Amino acid sequence: MFTNKTPTIPNAPNSIASLESMNIGGVEQWLLLRGHDQSKPILLWVHGGPGGAQIGFISRHSSELEKDFLVVNYDQRGSGLSFSKKVPKDSMTIDQMVTDLIEVAGKLCARFNQEKVYLLGHSWGTILSYLAIERKPELFAGYFAVSQVVNMEENERISYEYTLRKAREV
Repeated sequence: MFTNKTPTIPNAPNSIASLESMNIGGVEQWLLLRGHDQSKPILLWVHGGPGGAQIGFISRHSSELEKDFLVVNYDQRGSGLSFSKKVPKDSMTIDQMVTDLIEVAGKLCARFNQEKVYLLGHSWGTILSYLAIERKPELFAGYFAVSQVVNMEENERISYEYTLRKAREV
């Protein structure tokens, strides 16, 4: 059963453990913020997919990072908690998602009185992260890539061929 809350972080008086919505690009989007000390550097985790939202399960994989960072997991427009039939279909573009990511980073900096955030991009999130850094490098302190997309067209071709091969085996 889903609840709109996250467990508190015990024995950490300056901790944050919050699941909250934010208006980004005119659309309600959701973030999970967790850290033992909310004055630590912000690590903005950009999920894969598209549509590979991870707020529902990521805490069990990021608990060690929460000791050194304020870890923010962000469900991109149209994904996970940020899914809504009210999201305009024509807004589901790479350009809009990069704009959203930059807006999220800026709002986090303002809220937590920091100049920059670190980005952790996973798969599809590496594309958005790279483009955000290219567009607004002064907003980002560093970048961590997990399953970096290098050649999307080749990746899709390989995935398609693998899927066909597996389907024919059945």
